[in-house]
Amino acid sequence: MSKEEISRRKKAGILFDSSIFKELQHDELFHHTKTFAVSVNTEYFRVPETLCVVMPGKSQQQGEAELPIDFTPDGVGHYPCDLTLKASDDVRLYRIECTVIPSGSVAELRFTTPAHTPVKQNVPVVNQTADKWLLKADITGSGFTGPRSMTAHAQSTSFYPLTFTPAFESTNKGQLKLMNTADGMEHTFSLVGVGEKPLALEHLVLHCTANQRKTVSIRVPNVTNQRLQYHVSSDLPIITGAKTISVLSLQEETFDVALLSRRRGDYSGALCFVADGKPFIEVDSDGDEVGGPAPPPTPDLEGYTVWYSLEVHVLPAPCIASIPVSCAYRSATEVDIPITNPGSSELTLQVALQGDELHGANELVVSPSSTEQYRLTYQPLSVGIKSGSVIFFSEKVGEFWYDLQLDGMTAEPVTLSPMQCELGRSRDAVLQREWLRPDAT
Repeated sequence: MSKEEISRRKKAGILFDSSIFKELQHDELFHHTKTFAVSVNTEYFRVPETLCVVMPGKSQQQGEAELPIDFTPDGVGHYPCDLTLKASDDVRLYRIECTVIPSGSVAELRFTTPAHTPVKQNVPVVNQTADKWLLKADITGSGFTGPRSMTAHAQSTSFYPLTFTPAFESTNKGQLKLMNTADGMEHTFSLVGVGEKPLALEHLVLHCTANQRKTVSIRVPNVTNQRLQYHVSSDLPIITGAKTISVLSLQEETFDVALLSRRRGDYSGALCFVADGKPFIEVDSDGDEVGGPAPPPTPDLEGYTVWYSLEVHVLPAPCIASIPVSCAYRSATEVDIPITNPGSSELTLQVALQGDELHGANELVVSPSSTEQYRLTYQPLSVGIKSGSVIFFSEKVGEFWYDLQLDGMTAEPVTLSPMQCELGRSRDAVLQREWLRPDAT
């Protein structure tokens, strides 16, 4: 039988047919057969007990035979196996390693955090084998970041640090794949990140003086991949500035705000920068666009917001004058303060008195081009030196005030008329004194 015929019958699976085998016994290519005892050292692999191999004749170097192996794993993992073939004069050992990869099992990880605020989650990777794994990370999805690789140590649980930092208020989806570089096994995680309303980038505490303008510079970042134009707004009327500001991609600009309050006090509010999602178009002095056609609008960036919480403390301006006022304890004195209106319209001033022993009207109306006297009453209820003030305010002229140096003096002694009485008798005398009420004017 020719070599071509033996090869053809081998491919057809009839080479070891009994009639053909008897014919091959006398062929010079197959002068004898060898029987091997087959065994494995694990229950996950099953093989026949014996394997018969037809040994070659003089014209061939070695024979060959097919050994069917049944592999039945009980789950995902790495399965090593030692396969042994034993004959009377021949022993052969084979090492077989099989890795079982999950079929379509994907875990889902959810992140929820305000825009611009990072949140980190440690993703567990369980390695039950005796070898450490080098895992390569592949991350997709906006806002998700992490290292490019990690090592999962043997017989332990390692953690992959995954961070989600949303750029704006939206829901982002992505995927994390951790691939074992040794055997190609992949751990896949579905990612869902929810960006909520952003927190303030910073809480700013500002100080200024009433009726005096002060300029403060505030940084405005842009963490997106395109140039943005922000619309600026604030709920504090004492803050003014430009209505828009343009910031290049992945950079920041400074924005100048002016603080001007007409009166003292503490204020709180917010300063917001909101992008419209439209591409910024530069124009030259002739009104022509610079840099070619503008890119298309980005709907995802519409409403992109950064903002600051503000706390403004407005200090009083220097006083117009300091007025000393003195009065005896339990008495009263009046003070007249002249207020001039140089304007051509009537001036209405709100009046606030600071000091429990001061009394007066809470409003003063001054006619055009005239002077009115504001009268207040000082009634000391104790002896000693104290401070007080009278504050005038109008939206037209702002706030101005007078400092009062209050001196409560000891009252003069009252001399009683002589009293006479016979020896061994008694006589009563009535003391008459006018005591002013604290709220008297």
